[in-house]
Amino acid sequence: METINYKISGVTATKILSAAKKVGDNPTMTICNINTTACDVSVFYSKEAYSVTNNSATARVTITDFTELNSGDTVNLIATDGTNYNFINGSQSSVNGTWESTTSNAATATNLMNVINTASGPSGSRFTATVAGAVVTITQATQGSAGNTTVVLTDSGTAGMTLTNSFTGGGDAASNTTSTFFVLKSFNMPNNKTLTLDKTDMSFNNKGFDLYIQLGTSTEEVDVIITI
Repeated sequence: METINYKISGVTATKILSAAKKVGDNPTMTICNINTTACDVSVFYSKEAYSVTNNSATARVTITDFTELNSGDTVNLIATDGTNYNFINGSQSSVNGTWESTTSNAATATNLMNVINTASGPSGSRFTATVAGAVVTITQATQGSAGNTTVVLTDSGTAGMTLTNSFTGGGDAASNTTSTFFVLKSFNMPNNKTLTLDKTDMSFNNKGFDLYIQLGTSTEEVDVIITI
């Protein structure tokens, strides 16, 4: 059994029992009006509805010197589903997952982008890529935090490419979209009086619900004792 004490004042709703608290078989709540006048008291609980917005992880590879890239140099990507793919420097072949370093850093970055984007290539449609100058931005096609995987570059000899960042930003973000409020008790309480609510008054399943008290004016105060 746990006892929780509050001194509540003003018109801002105060959470007095969170959904995380386990309520026993015989909960009670005592409200004491300590004002010199009557006050308005509302006891209510809220049910919140959540939506989940998934984000796709992104990584960035920059071609810094295409003349220093050698056949066999590799960009290794791990998809959200955990599968591992190598994109290897060599003759340009999207189907084989090989990309050619030629002409310029920007042209080489475009070749790498095209190989990653090819649905008939090694990784299918698990990644999408865009290019801005010599920077290739790679995005996981499947959203979620599982897409925050490590990118590994194999760059023999003098470096011809750099990893700006491995996959990051993938996530599963929950946000409260609506809150529905259900009033248990709403009453005008005389001064220097005490009201006790028992399990009959508090008979709601608090799993997923929060319990609140709100007063009628900014000058009102009450003491609250909860036993759960």
